[in-house]
Amino acid sequence: MGGPFRPGQTDESRLACRENQRGRKERVLQRRRAIPRHVNQPQSAAELIALQTSVSRGRPFGGDTWCKKVAKQMSLEHTYRSVPEKDSRPL
Repeated sequence: MGGPFRPGQTDESRLACRENQRGRKERVLQRRRAIPRHVNQPQSAAELIALQTSVSRGRPFGGDTWCKKVAKQMSLEHTYRSVPEKDSRPL
């Protein structure tokens, strides 16, 4: 018998395993269906600014703790340094 069943497994436990797999697949499909609804929602002004900063600076986008962790792992710490202001004084 193929599949994820082990030798000596009872029919009842095999059925429970199949039901668990069906439930897992359905949960994954439900999450996938929800992605376009979430992605197509308008961003708040703060989210839009954070997204623009992420794109323009090449830094990860997400929660602050996660972003800094990922930036460190990927050697992107420089994307968190402030951009120097242009000196408006004449030469």
